[in-house]
Amino acid sequence: MTGSSDPSSFDQEARQLIRNKLLHYMRAHRIGVPELAERIREVQTTKRKIPISTLQRFLAGIIRTTEPYVLMFYDFAEGLPSPDPIGALGKRLSVFYGADNGRDYSGRYLAKAGVVATLDGETANDSEIIIAPDTGFWRVTERTAPGLNHAIYDGVLACSGHAAVVVLKDRLEGRARNYMLWPENETLRGQGEVVQFLGIQKIEIRLTKI
Repeated sequence: MTGSSDPSSFDQEARQLIRNKLLHYMRAHRIGVPELAERIREVQTTKRKIPISTLQRFLAGIIRTTEPYVLMFYDFAEGLPSPDPIGALGKRLSVFYGADNGRDYSGRYLAKAGVVATLDGETANDSEIIIAPDTGFWRVTERTAPGLNHAIYDGVLACSGHAAVVVLKDRLEGRARNYMLWPENETLRGQGEVVQFLGIQKIEIRLTKI
């Protein structure tokens, strides 16, 4: 929140904390967004209905949700635990793979991925990947381009020699998305796998810093 005396105004950090708590609650109770929306509605004195799309967009962090809805989410999330599974995963992977190679992967990247042998074909899809440093590893957020199969993935990057191992999970649906990357000129290039509804899709990917 922007100030402790004003609980009705939430900054980006406060919204992310609420989001993390709600996502953890969904995983712990094995429920989806519709059931979470109903549980949030039930604890409100006004019993105001929450549009499923509004809660989905808030959890995904796609657009800025209006304050009245965020206040409802805050009321429900207050007192809930706020674990950091991404941080825990990053620490374990950094121990498992060992010391990093001295390369700084931090930055904002445009990623092109495709299921064909070359990334220049018509099947290439764009996404934005943000890599932020942490102690011994990097936090990664990938947002696929709107209109394709829009999703947000959270995870970590850890070094394995001169390669980088990226482990991600769909923020809402929990599907895995993993890459093995290596430096190529001014880019990062590699291969990965994405879990989809009908199976596993193998892809090639190239990251260019922007």
